[in-house]
Amino acid sequence: MALCAYAIQLRVAQYGWSVDRVWAGLVTVATGFFVVGYALVVVNREAEWMAGAAKVNIAGILATAALLLASATPLLDPARIATASQVERLMDGAVAVGRFDFHYLRAQAGRTGHGALENLAALEGEGRNAEIRAQAKSALAFAHESAGRQVVTAERIPHRLNVYPPSQTLEDGFILALEDEYREKSFQYGCLTEREDKCNVLVLDLNHDALPEYVMLASHSNGKVFSKVNGNWSVSGFLGMRKDANAPMRGWPDAAEVQQALDSRTARAVNAPWSDVEVGQWRFVVE
Repeated sequence: MALCAYAIQLRVAQYGWSVDRVWAGLVTVATGFFVVGYALVVVNREAEWMAGAAKVNIAGILATAALLLASATPLLDPARIATASQVERLMDGAVAVGRFDFHYLRAQAGRTGHGALENLAALEGEGRNAEIRAQAKSALAFAHESAGRQVVTAERIPHRLNVYPPSQTLEDGFILALEDEYREKSFQYGCLTEREDKCNVLVLDLNHDALPEYVMLASHSNGKVFSKVNGNWSVSGFLGMRKDANAPMRGWPDAAEVQQALDSRTARAVNAPWSDVEVGQWRFVVE
């Protein structure tokens, strides 16, 4: 037990606290309750030593539960402790700016780390502060360290959209709705990152209310329809490709064919040849 505590102390002295080291410390403390308790039972040489061990178990479990509860509060929050330790080492000059892991704050230290990174990105001054500010901004520019994807923000989104017809301007509310959508379902919007082709957005009136809907093609064969309801933009439907009896398909088109058709300005809203069938509260679509 003492050896574990000593090893953690050495690592913290060299590199500061991390989330893993905080958890290791908490585990060591919790284990210490049992080790010390059992040792005291043996030293006291009670006649019914198992009764003493039972008391140690109860006390140890309660102490461990208290530590776990405390770790969910600012008092012993591993992310808060790790962030404070790492930022302190950076600002005190204990670690060079070039060797500091800014991505750790963003990817491993939760909201606390991300908040600290934003504070570092807003740091004022020149020299070392300017280096820290630049590195922090660079770390914030990526949403996933392993994938290298850029953070998708309302400022970046318009640059990742091809609008058809090009003369149309997308409303700011739609851009904000798209930002929220990406946060919840990023895997569906890879086209908003620079690792894939841009997203195509068609401005069409699909329900004949004289108001535009935004049809976002996240791939060449499916997409989503966004509508403005009560002043707010949100997903109102899903777009899928289907076989039309009046125009048999020659197989599924590839992305290049769809992009070529979009660039030739041939996209338009077309009424369905068959009406839907409504039975009570259920609606059936003719495929």
